[in-house]
Amino acid sequence: LLLGFLGLPEKEGRLLGEAIRVARSEGQDREPSRILESVASRVQLGGVEVRPPSVASVLSRMRVKEPGYIAFRRSLEETLRGLAIERGLGSDYSAYAEFIGETGSYGVGLAETVFSDIYYGPLVSEFKGSGPYFNLGVGLYRKETRSIREETLRRLSEIYGAEKLAVVTGRNRRLAILAIGGLYKHFNDRASVFIADEIMGGAPPTIQKPSPYGIIKSASDMGVPTLIYVGDSAEDIAMAQNASEFGIRTLFVGVTGLTPNPTRARNMFASLGADVIVESVDSLPFIVEEAKKSAA
Repeated sequence: LLLGFLGLPEKEGRLLGEAIRVARSEGQDREPSRILESVASRVQLGGVEVRPPSVASVLSRMRVKEPGYIAFRRSLEETLRGLAIERGLGSDYSAYAEFIGETGSYGVGLAETVFSDIYYGPLVSEFKGSGPYFNLGVGLYRKETRSIREETLRRLSEIYGAEKLAVVTGRNRRLAILAIGGLYKHFNDRASVFIADEIMGGAPPTIQKPSPYGIIKSASDMGVPTLIYVGDSAEDIAMAQNASEFGIRTLFVGVTGLTPNPTRARNMFASLGADVIVESVDSLPFIVEEAKKSAA
């Protein structure tokens, strides 16, 4: 989305930035759907040729001073802002980036709001506390398939013990168990963490990924100083790395087969320092057993 703005002609970029500022000045800053309607009424971008800079060109300008997701993201943000300033669109880019919003900014940032409304559908208010702001269907969560076989969970239970498998997710308990189904019986419920439920119960939104809160809480409940965290996103690996900085040694396993572009996911995990990269979670027992043999 941010690259798309940088691909707009200068005139349209200025118009879009100004339209967003005007919409916010009208007191609509808490309603992304209303801001979008207001902006759309002021700026017509149909037929405008958008030529964003290539990902490769952006990466070549980045100067990542430290390893890890947080440093990578900070450098990316600085690079994109610098490109906008070079074109004289610094303030317009800032307005646009603020409108798109940060992760976790449901009901304020456009990207988080649209994604959540698409994914949760009419149930979004149960997970986010408000909404939906956009009528985008019944919810993509209904189309999810299980990403792990029951035999895999049995093998992991044999290796680590029945109480050493837990779920740490940004979802609430209801949706997570709905997606996992009968497989949830293999997980330690006491050590599982459902971030959406905690926020609905009064916890600050800052506990969302990439905060290490979920991993630290789960590890504490299981009484372990080291664990393996399996995920499929940049925020997952960032959470694992952040947990390690807080004293919970966390090995991250990046799963590529759950994403639309496995090759891109593999490259991302490799660049961010994933400990293990697999196509399927079902290969995890084999990897663990081989690691134990090597250690012996």
